[in-house]
Amino acid sequence: MTLRADTYSPKGFGVLVGFESTIGTKKVDALVSMDVDSVGFPSLNPVHVYDVRSGAGETAKLVDAYKTNKGTIKEISISGNAYHTSVANLLANITGDTASEFQVAYNHTGADMKIGTTSVSDFSKTMTVVIESPATDQDLIFAGCVCTSLSFSGDMGTEGGRIKYSATFKTRSVPELSAASLNAATLYSAGTQRDMTSWTITTLGDIEDTIMSNFTLNLEHDATFHGFDTSGNPEVIARSSEFSCTLDAQIVYNVDSEAMIAKYESGAAFTTSGAINCSNHATIGSVSHFGFHIDTACLTSCAFSEGDVMMLDTSWKGLALATGHLVEITCE
Repeated sequence: MTLRADTYSPKGFGVLVGFESTIGTKKVDALVSMDVDSVGFPSLNPVHVYDVRSGAGETAKLVDAYKTNKGTIKEISISGNAYHTSVANLLANITGDTASEFQVAYNHTGADMKIGTTSVSDFSKTMTVVIESPATDQDLIFAGCVCTSLSFSGDMGTEGGRIKYSATFKTRSVPELSAASLNAATLYSAGTQRDMTSWTITTLGDIEDTIMSNFTLNLEHDATFHGFDTSGNPEVIARSSEFSCTLDAQIVYNVDSEAMIAKYESGAAFTTSGAINCSNHATIGSVSHFGFHIDTACLTSCAFSEGDVMMLDTSWKGLALATGHLVEITCE
């Protein structure tokens, strides 16, 4: 073997995502590239067992070593700027809604997915995630992925409130770790970036016109994997028991927002429509750019935060009523 002089910049790596037309079968065309801050190494979680067994001496023996990549959960986490074209795919996967307003109904139930299903209704239930290498034919391909966590954030003190995202994918399918190089059909730059300045409404807990400094909206719906085939891939993917929607927001402490302290201590929920609205329209279907509505929320934390002026750090949990939606999000 000769000495090689080729090196690669970390910025030469990329992440591609695409919906699978057959659940659990890798997608290798019509992928969308994601804007990512950097490409981190996925959690592969192989099983390695090197225990000392009963026998001759007190050393681990090669004959007893055991390794497998079957039946283990792989996780891929990415973060970057929220171009609407690329993050819309993530919203569709975690919410199960493919409409332009991504809605989670009050009685939402996550999809149960059978590996190999090819019906149209299953089109957005699983995704292929590709970590693209600048080296020829060294891509990492993860099929059968579901987005289990998706967050959006913005801070007016950082890049003018540009909306950022972070996402986590899980799969139990065995990955391809030296796959042929792929080309994304759609670049993230084909989408549009958004920022907090598009908002004309910042209502929290029915308190209108709060003066917001930063926010983080968290969507979580975990997944479990069941059964196996001879390659170690699962037979069924199921969403876990709760779709969770939480919000952290820092706002200016003033006469209006001061009322949140007593509401937090009393445990009051805000039950009127539009309890939380961060967008440019009172109706989600008329929202342009990025925005979200949470119909009902409970204030789970409220505390002073000292800065140039006194602020309030607030945390909220979305709660469903007997009708309507837990959360509605637009990213256009």
